[in-house]
Amino acid sequence: MWKKVRRGRKGWRDHILEILSLWIDEECELTFSEIHKKLVELSIVPSIDRRSNTAEILKGLIEDGYIEKVDGKYRLKINPQSLNILNILKELYNKYSPDRTYSWRVGGSFWTLAEGTIIGLPKNIDENPFIREVLNVLIMRLSSIFSALSEIALLIGFAEKKGFDMKSIPLPKEAVREYLLEILPYILGERAGIDSDGLPTDDLIELTDQICRDLPNEFRTQPTDKQILLKYMQIARLLYAKAQDFDEFEEFRTLYELRDSRAKEIAKDYEKVVLIVHPPLYTLNREQYDNVELYNCLKEYIEIGISNALIVERLSYYPENIVRKALELLIAQSYISKERAIKILELYSLKKAGEALDYILSEYLSLMNKKDKPKAKSLEKVKELFYEAKQNHSLINMIRGVWLSNEHSNRLPSFIFFNAKDEEPISFVINTIQNFLLNIDEQVPADLEKIVKEGYNQATEVWESRKADRQKLTTH
Repeated sequence: MWKKVRRGRKGWRDHILEILSLWIDEECELTFSEIHKKLVELSIVPSIDRRSNTAEILKGLIEDGYIEKVDGKYRLKINPQSLNILNILKELYNKYSPDRTYSWRVGGSFWTLAEGTIIGLPKNIDENPFIREVLNVLIMRLSSIFSALSEIALLIGFAEKKGFDMKSIPLPKEAVREYLLEILPYILGERAGIDSDGLPTDDLIELTDQICRDLPNEFRTQPTDKQILLKYMQIARLLYAKAQDFDEFEEFRTLYELRDSRAKEIAKDYEKVVLIVHPPLYTLNREQYDNVELYNCLKEYIEIGISNALIVERLSYYPENIVRKALELLIAQSYISKERAIKILELYSLKKAGEALDYILSEYLSLMNKKDKPKAKSLEKVKELFYEAKQNHSLINMIRGVWLSNEHSNRLPSFIFFNAKDEEPISFVINTIQNFLLNIDEQVPADLEKIVKEGYNQATEVWESRKADRQKLTTH
């Protein structure tokens, strides 16, 4: 029942940036022998006689769209400048310890506007209340601007698929909104002033304060949150009063003025700050995101004593490979025993089997309830669904698990809503399964009634456990 996840040896894709850096630019063309020799020198291919390894790598790079083969030579299909940036990012990421990597996220409990990482910024920087206040506002605005840029990219993608010319693609409204919000900072901070490089900060504070005070409390019946805005202005004044430039720090000024070698080393080390902004992780790598999210959720559930019943309800949203990985990791870290993991997986499999049958019977009853007699072709499609399900689940498990299939009703599967005559639920389920199996020329289990009732009783126990578990969650 329990299968250990295969780890496999480290693949060439772990060295993909090193491999692609063999090409200097888009015009560079390399022969197989040139590439093979370089890969051996980089120890990516173990020896000069392992040409098949190089052939496998090149085949993979072509399939993934990184390179192409033209007249017997290989050349890049992607911008080498992007590779250089990725190489630099990888170098900095490996150089800085986890303590010098600050991660952030903007969003709510069930949504994410943007996430990001600042390489070179200490992860405990939030311990400074003044810096934390500044970061909260800057990162919020940064996330909204990034979201607008993402909307532009998305709209362009759809428009290009529809054959639009780049010049005729419209702007998304979110991008125009962010443009509007940034006009004042752009003009006052970058263009105004005697030297056309923005107003001095002292003047900006006074002017911004005046603009805030001139705002109405409401505009077109919408509150402007003027009082909150004025509080932020007070905070800005406080922050500016405490702020200092680099050369105003007494301890640093001597180093700076004497051009001490230590100052150069500090600057060299700390000026390499890289900001990476990206959409929610699940849009970039769903599997990795799900692995982390499910592991953290199960760990918390286990720590507060949640039963297998509610754990399986949460697991049902994830494919089996993700479930197995999470459980395997929990076993490895001694959060649960192997025996408990097996029981969880058995209940998960039973629920998945029930979900499959519930869907099939819903399709079947929908077809049978049509005014016109169901066509043989339509029934054949339902039979195909059933035989596909049987490749992954036994018929016994599908019948027993059908009572676990619907999270939104009290032990009743979805197809029960076709019960127009208000037949007793257990009888309706037995009759529906029996009629369906006979209709598709499938053998009906001799003890069908017993299996259905056992499944109902098990589901009753599961639902009672879940009820107790939910009370634990509300008080936790």
